[in-house]
Amino acid sequence: MQHPSLQRILQTAGIPNLVEILSQKLSPSDLQSLLLAVYQQQAENITPTQLKEQYLNNRFVKSSLVDPIKFLAFDQLAFAIAKTNFLPIELAPLAPLGSCSAIASVHQNKVVATSRNVEVMSDPTNIMALEGAIRREKLLKIHPKDKTVINLCCSQRVTRAQFWNQPNSFAHFKLFALCSAGSDMGNYQFEKQELEKHLTFYLDLMTAANTSFHFPKVEVLITPIEKRLIPFLTGYLFPKLNAKFPSIILKIDPERESGIGYYQTLCFQINAAPESGDFLNLVDGGFTDWTQQLVSNRKERCLISAIGSERAVLLFRQ
Repeated sequence: MQHPSLQRILQTAGIPNLVEILSQKLSPSDLQSLLLAVYQQQAENITPTQLKEQYLNNRFVKSSLVDPIKFLAFDQLAFAIAKTNFLPIELAPLAPLGSCSAIASVHQNKVVATSRNVEVMSDPTNIMALEGAIRREKLLKIHPKDKTVINLCCSQRVTRAQFWNQPNSFAHFKLFALCSAGSDMGNYQFEKQELEKHLTFYLDLMTAANTSFHFPKVEVLITPIEKRLIPFLTGYLFPKLNAKFPSIILKIDPERESGIGYYQTLCFQINAAPESGDFLNLVDGGFTDWTQQLVSNRKERCLISAIGSERAVLLFRQ
């Protein structure tokens, strides 16, 4: 069923199949030429006063509330900790059209598409999975059973089109993200190894001494979609992490509903709270089938995760 506003537009244009014509009968390059002409004419009519009004009122273009020097301090700390296991990568501010909707259950309306047949970066983990898949594919062409894990990390400002009517939620914000792309090693060895690697990074980051960031209370909530991983979690991973991070709360969270279907095998969240106050979600992650789709190989495995550095810097900097 068409959205009422789309019905009105098609009625005004007098071309009921306009969407089909533009999306199916025009090539991407022809559509780009058409949209460029439309935006050129629209831009020619914008006055300086209107430009100022847009800057003041459009949520997509408002400046961040966070001092960039504070972001720099956070990124320096995160990269210093991550570099032991993860290769830093600097991603472009734009991504291929369909980067989220083509491999994940994300509606295209949640991202900002452009007239150049690309979209504004909305999630760096999708693009790192794409990069990881391409690197894995090259390795597999040389050795079809190659088990090398591609571990990447980045700091990226992203833009999300959906409206957030919540405090400390913004149309654009910064993430520090991780991605591990590899192959099935049998007995969930990839999953166990990379999950420990991701969780250890975030806990090292959130308990680092002598920094300007302080996370007084931290909890890790893990949802094992594949129940056979529960003995590994409770019998090995939790005791090991508790020995290194005694103040951290570690829990199995069987009630989680968000992300189920988006993630497979296992997903997790890390929440933090100030000295007095409620827990806030800072980290989300889990296993996906994205590299399986991209490489066309069911043996491929992928773990993604990210911390909201915008929220972390804004709320947890001393």
